[in-house]
Amino acid sequence: MLRKSGLFVVFTLLTGCAGVPIQKAETLDYDKTCTPNFVVTGAPATGKTLKSHRYFKGKTKQAAFDNLLSSIASKGYQIINANKELGIISASQAVINGRGATVPLNVMVKSTGPSVIRVDLTFSLTGGLVASSNDAAIEFCKIYQSI
Repeated sequence: MLRKSGLFVVFTLLTGCAGVPIQKAETLDYDKTCTPNFVVTGAPATGKTLKSHRYFKGKTKQAAFDNLLSSIASKGYQIINANKELGIISASQAVINGRGATVPLNVMVKSTGPSVIRVDLTFSLTGGLVASSNDAAIEFCKIYQSI
């Protein structure tokens, strides 16, 4: 008897899921030359990480850092930590209707050679928060353009 009721519960759960719509894959339509190496990992239920890195020639780490810090702050991000020597900026932005939740943005600026820098951007969403990958790529492009 216990076995039958267990099967009933499993059957009910499986058939109940049949009515749940499957989320369509997101179409990414952004300037891939502005936001190269854009990668999304994870899922909305467990959390997503959106990353990109880009190289800049003829730029210094210090000047890029100053421009990035100013740009990120002017976009409404709260600067949590900024270390020019290490080239790290940690910022966050409040989520609309997120009941105090924030979304972190991490930036790393590295010198990779004479007058060449690499800028890494990472945007992390905790499980349950949803953001358009396309919009994130466009936001990354705007941040890169500040360099």
